[in-house]
Amino acid sequence: MRMAAVIVVSILLVISMSTLAEMAASTDGLSVQAVYKKEASLSFLTDLESSFYSAYSLHNNLDLQIRKAGHFVIYGVIALLIFFTTPVKKLWERGLSGAASSTLIGLIDEIHQYFLISRSGRILDVYINAAGSLTFATAACVGYLIFRKLEIKKTAEAGAHREKALPKSM
Repeated sequence: MRMAAVIVVSILLVISMSTLAEMAASTDGLSVQAVYKKEASLSFLTDLESSFYSAYSLHNNLDLQIRKAGHFVIYGVIALLIFFTTPVKKLWERGLSGAASSTLIGLIDEIHQYFLISRSGRILDVYINAAGSLTFATAACVGYLIFRKLEIKKTAEAGAHREKALPKSM
C-alpha cells in the first residue's frame, strides 16, 4: 500500500511540476488551456509515424545531453526512493519494484508531455528513464549486498575479539 502511494504521489508531482513549468513559461498567461494542445488524443501511441516514436540526435548538442542526463539521474533517484520505501524483504523484488515503478512514472510523464504545446514526449526518453531506473536500482542492490557482507564480517570480528578478551576458565 505504501509503495502504491509513493508511485501515485510521484506521478502527481512529476505531472504537476511539468504543467506548472509550462504555465510559467507560457506567454498566454497562467492558464492550463494555454499549455495543452487542443486536438490531441492517446491514438498517437498506436501510430508509429507519430513524433512520439521519432528519434533525435545528441551529437553536438550539449544542452540536450545535459537534459537527457537529468532524465537518467532523476528517474534513477525515483527508483532509489521506491527501493528504500518498499517493504518487501527479497532484495531482487525491491530492486525490480524500484526500477519498474520509476520506469512507469517516466512513461506516464512522457505521455503527458506529448499533450503539452511546447514539449514533446518521446519513447527515447522513456528508454533513458528506464536505463537510469535500472542502473540506480541495480547499484542499490549491489550496495546493499556489500553493506550486509561488511556488517556480517564486522560482527564476526567483534565476536572473535570478545572471545579472546574473556578469561579462560580452568
